Amino acid sequence: MHLSYKHSHLSIKELVMSDIYKILVAEQKALISKHLKQKLNRKQTLVFTVHSMSEAIDHLKFIDFNILVVDVQSNWNDQNDFQILRSIRWMLPQIRIILLISKEKIKKIDNLEGLEISDLISKPWKNKDLVISITNVIEKSPICLSKI
Repeated sequence: MHLSYKHSHLSIKELVMSDIYKILVAEQKALISKHLKQKLNRKQTLVFTVHSMSEAIDHLKFIDFNILVVDVQSNWNDQNDFQILRSIRWMLPQIRIILLISKEKIKKIDNLEGLEISDLISKPWKNKDLVISITNVIEKSPICLSKI
């Protein structure tokens, strides 16, 4: 199991116990993660990358992430991948979920309400919109970190 993150000097125990805001990004290409690592305050956030929803659920079992950002691709298996999101919501009701999704895909998805999505960003999206969304989610969360 491989998990890419920028503070590789931290052990899994330190990651689990730390007050650092942890963001897991599920995307096929590491473009979103790369941008977030550049734009968010590096001392207060860790940005991790996984390449599938099944990989995301594996990592969510070990590390207490605060935010899950999911880039919903056109090749997503709606049935399976959204069932994984439902499982994540059931396992971790406190995690904030942000979806990056096309307007066409939104129309095809039933029962998004049950997922309690923190934010839905329509594609094509702008980098600054995602950073603003994450900052807003962090500010509304119990663990509020300043100057992100």
